[in-house]
Amino acid sequence: MKCKLGARHGNVIGLTGNIASGKSLALAVFKKSGFLTFSLDNYVHKIMNENTSLKEKICIKFPNCVINGNISRSILGNIVFNNKTDMASLQEMIVPYTKKRLEEIYNMINKNKSRSAVIEIPLLFEKNREKYFDKIIYLYSSTKTMLKRSLNRKNMNRKRFFDILENQYNKEEVINKVDFLIYNENKHYLFKYLKQIIHYGRFKRSYIRH
Repeated sequence: MKCKLGARHGNVIGLTGNIASGKSLALAVFKKSGFLTFSLDNYVHKIMNENTSLKEKICIKFPNCVINGNISRSILGNIVFNNKTDMASLQEMIVPYTKKRLEEIYNMINKNKSRSAVIEIPLLFEKNREKYFDKIIYLYSSTKTMLKRSLNRKNMNRKRFFDILENQYNKEEVINKVDFLIYNENKHYLFKYLKQIIHYGRFKRSYIRH
């Protein structure tokens, strides 16, 4: 099956997957290959303390996460991942900003079809964002591997990892919705499959939606 994703094809490509499945590494590969790249996860981290309106809303709702006048993402994460109501409240605050940013990127690429963009978006299906993408790539790894990677991150522990994972869709829930399904147990094979997609339009059939 051929489904080439060249940097000059003017596609908007969604890159999603579970926690520690390799999204940031894959995004870096696309950037090196000439694609425009965006991370909505990084965008949210940035605006939490830079957007006055959003910061004020979060501080009012979650005053315990404020340290020296700034929002501690670590403390905020511990709060919301332990309480689904709090998580829903935070998402309700953030979603308008991520949706606006996604629409800005989508409109920019569609006005100039000469260059493709890859957007890392953790909750693509959970927030029903499929309509913005020409192609969708989903990365997944074994729970053991994702846990091992996650525990190397700052302020991460087993409980928080499984709380985050519980709020994300799994492979079985998205398999018929994605164009490329990549099992990423090590970066060697991740690089191999991404190279096949980008440069040759070829991909091992067992990893493609069918």
